[in-house]
Amino acid sequence: MGGGASKQLKDDAPAPSVRPPKQKKEGKKEEVKEKDDVGKARKRIAAVESKVMQGNRTRVDEDVSDDEAAAGAYDSDLERELEEDMEALRRQEPEDEHRVLAIQDKARSEALQWTTLVLPPSDFQPAENSEFRPDEELSLDFVHGYRGWDCLNNVFYTVTDEILYFAGTVGLVLEPVSRRQKQYVGPPSKRVSQICSLAMHPGGSIVATAERALNPTIYIWDLSTLATVRELTDAHQGGVSAMSFSKDGKRLVTAGMGQGHVVAVWEWKNDKKNSPLCTQSLKTPKIFALGYNPRDDVIVACGVSMIEFLRVGLSRTGQRVLEHLPG
Repeated sequence: MGGGASKQLKDDAPAPSVRPPKQKKEGKKEEVKEKDDVGKARKRIAAVESKVMQGNRTRVDEDVSDDEAAAGAYDSDLERELEEDMEALRRQEPEDEHRVLAIQDKARSEALQWTTLVLPPSDFQPAENSEFRPDEELSLDFVHGYRGWDCLNNVFYTVTDEILYFAGTVGLVLEPVSRRQKQYVGPPSKRVSQICSLAMHPGGSIVATAERALNPTIYIWDLSTLATVRELTDAHQGGVSAMSFSKDGKRLVTAGMGQGHVVAVWEWKNDKKNSPLCTQSLKTPKIFALGYNPRDDVIVACGVSMIEFLRVGLSRTGQRVLEHLPG
């Protein structure tokens, strides 16, 4: 019985299938095509990796450890700011930032035309006293926050131990015990842009704040009354990254964020002259800090991998110039 069963199983076994020669050729062609696609994909991946490695070589903070680089960590906010500035310089022309600011200003102006046009609802029924202005009105009570990640020298103590700083478009004076706050919002008839720089007068009663805008304005105002003393314009582009008063308080030095990174010296008390006393361009992607030497009138400017010493002097024609000093 066993032999018959075995023979029956052999007889019932299916005959082996034979693939036509034509199908084998097509299978080979598909296999070769798949290998070519894989090869092309690998070449594209290799090209992308090469570009990424080339971009990584130009990073500013080359001394960051592997663990920090993998986690996207930074040693300070200054490194993050410098990283973003250098990335912007690699990806766009220097004029692009000014063009973006101009577009933003134009968009705000266009939006203002619509936001000021307020119409009542179609089913609005005015009350008997609706023609009168209400007695209540909104006022700024307290500003939360502080701008510090992209700017330096942005907080000071006043002579009365109040804290001077800024957030958004508002200059702030905070009494730390009672937490009462005074806000400087600029001249009544003018709209102030984002504040990006701050300087304290050596006398302790005058403050200078500057905008980040296409054509920035520097506002000098009284700390106690919040009244605007002077407005300085037409010297910088893009914004003002740093400012400092001289030791006697008669002059103010400012650094622009636009192309050329112009350093300007102002005699801000001279009402008859609204232009700077003299200017000088520095070769650096950004100027981080400005200051006067407390012993003389030498100006110290610090930027990306640079430090410059400057002083106001006279040219051969008798004009005021900002001279470079050896250092």
